[in-house]
Amino acid sequence: MNPESYSSCTSLHHSSFIIHPSSFQLVLPFAFQKAILKLMTPQAVKDYFRKQIADAQNDYVKDLDALSDEQLASAPGGSARTPYDFTFELVYVNRRIAQRLRGETPAPASEDGGWMKAPENFQSKEAAKKEFSETMDEILQAWDKVSPGDLQTPIKLPNGSETCAIDMAALAARHTFYHDAQLNYLQAMHGDEKVHWN
Repeated sequence: MNPESYSSCTSLHHSSFIIHPSSFQLVLPFAFQKAILKLMTPQAVKDYFRKQIADAQNDYVKDLDALSDEQLASAPGGSARTPYDFTFELVYVNRRIAQRLRGETPAPASEDGGWMKAPENFQSKEAAKKEFSETMDEILQAWDKVSPGDLQTPIKLPNGSETCAIDMAALAARHTFYHDAQLNYLQAMHGDEKVHWN
């Protein structure tokens, strides 16, 4: 998965009716969420997505901590991706999202057709946590510098389509939550039913 595959910019219309960013969660159906976004000020949208990204980062790190190095290197059934592998993918995608938010053009994405594999030096809990957190911080720093008036400014993608800063921020949070659910499932497979980020 990479940012180039997500290219439909959320339509945002400023209204005098303001909804506080914490009043709904990313888990709402996307169509409903988009309708609510139209009722928020651009700054409220910025605040909302900043919190979603920061919460996703916090939850993911806590779920990494809850697994052993052996579990993080495991591939259930022999074919599933290891947590190290999909965390490495998150790091890769996060860097590209941050670059897009800064107005930069990332290097062409790999088209080898296979899933990303974490290199040996990434395959420790501390290394994975460090690189993941650094790239989420990088996204937050880039997001903070996006002007509220530029949230829908088109970002051209190599495939000819367009995205925007709002959709890059949404992708950062949603992609992290997606893989965090995989960590939760692996925890449950090993008998751990705790919610580690409460």
